[in-house]
Amino acid sequence: MEIGNLSKTVSQKKTEFWRKGGFLWTVAVLVSLAAAQIEMQTGATHPLRRVVEIADSTFRVKLPRLHSGSSGAKVAIPDPGGINAKLLWREADSGGDFVRVPMTSEGETLMALFPSRNPPDKLEYRLELEGAGDTIIVPEGRLVTLSFTGGVPAWLLVPHILFMFLTTLFAARCALELLNPARDLKKFTRLTLGALIIGGFVIGIPAEYYAIGKWWTGFPLGNSVTDSKTLVVLAFWVTALVALERGGDSPSATSRWLSVLAASATFVLFLLPGDICG
Repeated sequence: MEIGNLSKTVSQKKTEFWRKGGFLWTVAVLVSLAAAQIEMQTGATHPLRRVVEIADSTFRVKLPRLHSGSSGAKVAIPDPGGINAKLLWREADSGGDFVRVPMTSEGETLMALFPSRNPPDKLEYRLELEGAGDTIIVPEGRLVTLSFTGGVPAWLLVPHILFMFLTTLFAARCALELLNPARDLKKFTRLTLGALIIGGFVIGIPAEYYAIGKWWTGFPLGNSVTDSKTLVVLAFWVTALVALERGGDSPSATSRWLSVLAASATFVLFLLPGDICG
């Protein structure tokens, strides 16, 4: 009898857990954390990672794509011994000749300094490695863009990151709300839109000004991919909320799926490679 009651209690708790959305929140958190991890590996603010094989040595390199300040930017790679390395840089999108800078050995690393530049200037570069009669270019087939930015104060940067994470969290939870019998899409659509406006615009625009000295560099004022993506995501959520509000207490299937479409667009666009604004 006690075992039967225990089994019934567990079953009731599972049902309650589902009914209150605990399971859906758990999935939403996991999805958002996974998206954040992917963005950390592929985002324009994070170093480009490559595995290099030369002169019977294999090692990993991290090529910087962001430098805070106007001077002191450098690239450093492991020094396996027996190789010569050069940094080749030029002004971004100039199409001009590269400036060749020999990389010097410092302990167990090879290092070269970039020239000083003021935010929001950008340089593009690659490395040339020679060893054992072989010459390779890193990265192969592309250039790395190094963006110079100003310092964004922590009181802006931390809430910006927090609210952008909340945007993805609420977006995931909104899409999963379709699985909830007592669904409330309006609530999660409002939460997502609110987090996006605060993180991407109320906080994001001043943070961009601190970083590059410009308030907005996306459409229609510029060609920043990051700013423009944020604007497109905003349009998706505004459209979804308007459709849900028009439906009153009984939103149509079309308006419900607009929220799912907005959530999907949020993850697709935010995970697409962006840029450093400017």
